[in-house]
Amino acid sequence: MLHMLHRDPLPTLGRCAAALLALTLASSCADDGEATDSSSGPDPSSETGDAPTTTTPDEGTTAAPTTSEPDDTTAATADATETGEPSCDHAVACEDAMILDLGLVDGVTSEGAVSSMPDGAGFVSEIDASAGGLPNAPMNPWVYMRFTDEGLQRVDIDDLQSLGSHDWHIAAKRFAIRINGGTGGPSCVQAALADGVAYEELDAVPGGAAFAEEAFYDDGCTLVDDGMGQGSPNYLLTPWWGYAGCVATTGVPFVLQLPDGRTLKLVIDAYYGSGQEGCNETGMMGSDSAHFTWRWSFLE
Repeated sequence: MLHMLHRDPLPTLGRCAAALLALTLASSCADDGEATDSSSGPDPSSETGDAPTTTTPDEGTTAAPTTSEPDDTTAATADATETGEPSCDHAVACEDAMILDLGLVDGVTSEGAVSSMPDGAGFVSEIDASAGGLPNAPMNPWVYMRFTDEGLQRVDIDDLQSLGSHDWHIAAKRFAIRINGGTGGPSCVQAALADGVAYEELDAVPGGAAFAEEAFYDDGCTLVDDGMGQGSPNYLLTPWWGYAGCVATTGVPFVLQLPDGRTLKLVIDAYYGSGQEGCNETGMMGSDSAHFTWRWSFLE
């Protein structure tokens, strides 16, 4: 059964004040000597305590990838994007709040590697969303990407440019993943959670798929918490993970709809570069956090 994610219902600061405060936050350190990742609240990969228990996902493919060239196209015009996708432009609400809550960084583009290799009709993609490691994350940007017939490609824009760009479909920083639509960006990428359906069984968009755009702010620009105990935004793809001593993957697949109408299935196989299986089974933290492995494929 597919369903829209349940949502529970910060005053807006001036853009300059928000940017200055973001820089102040970026230079601060947590009490334990580690910087706090402001992209979506405290990074669960460095914390212990009460958190949701998750199911163990299906084992993913981990073949060595080949690196694709980044996509360096610029933002869309009012009528259509340079990549030929139809325009669905809207102003991003709550920009000033986003700068603070999502740890947006101006003038810096991500150097995180994004690579893909064929996996049947789809791809296995590896994404470095570590943002320079937990202590450096507040000073580093999200990594922006788009789904193409050649694989997942990085889009070289900075965080503030992303608020006006249609060239990206999905972005990641540490454990946070957001799509370009609704409160997440100016485009109209949508997602639906496939509940109770294995990734391998999805060969078309199931009937009744209820697609939704990001909505992690309410009308008053108050952040909508995901309820996971980390104070993180309620991103549509939040159900990919749970926390029980480490960041465990749930194996829950998603269906995404892109602005041009194409659809794809996506599952997050790993958050850690190594040790994900041990995390899922025993709660033992893996290594190389935020080095993702995703499986995805376009649907007919």
